Amino acid sequence: MSRFLLIALLFFSPGMLMAHTPLISSIRIFLEDGVWKLNLSSALTAFQFELQEKYPELVLSEMSEDQILSLMISHTKNTVSLEVNGEAILLQNGMVHPGHQTDLLFDLKEMPENMEEISLTMKSFESITQHSSLLILPDQKNGQNFVINQEKGNSIQIIKDDSGNYMESEMPKKNYPVFWITGIFLLLALGYLFRIRLSDLLQFNKTQLNPIN
Repeated sequence: MSRFLLIALLFFSPGMLMAHTPLISSIRIFLEDGVWKLNLSSALTAFQFELQEKYPELVLSEMSEDQILSLMISHTKNTVSLEVNGEAILLQNGMVHPGHQTDLLFDLKEMPENMEEISLTMKSFESITQHSSLLILPDQKNGQNFVINQEKGNSIQIIKDDSGNYMESEMPKKNYPVFWITGIFLLLALGYLFRIRLSDLLQFNKTQLNPIN
């Protein structure tokens, strides 16, 4: 993530930023009137660009407003994956509030009362290079939010510590031993030498079969 985006996410409110740039969005999980909800917010231009990239066969200018809003809802449902305490949580009853800053609101059914572990994959804007999403969780005592971006594979894992605060849990990284990498390079090199040797032999045999008079 660029230094500018990091500073912007830390020092400006998400609403101020998302109304002006397609490079930033926010995902907020909160409880309202006894129902857990997820709100995805970003600049309208971010949604427009992503829909054009993901659905090139559609002509958005020829679609009705209801069709576009319905497409935004289905696209978000297909590109946001949420697990809480190891259980998949579905996004339901989508609603769109369009504007320069556009909000998509979903109900989260079957949410546990206590969120101990949260796993979120957010690929709603993966076609936009350098796009970052700010994850805002409820009852975060220290006020810390979490950044999701392409450098993290558009995914994040959160756990609750003993003090009741959420903290980011590093996702396991693949570790390839040096000897495996060396072996692969050796095999590639041997394959290349074999091709050269085979080409020389074929050329030699061709010369023997067709001697120059």
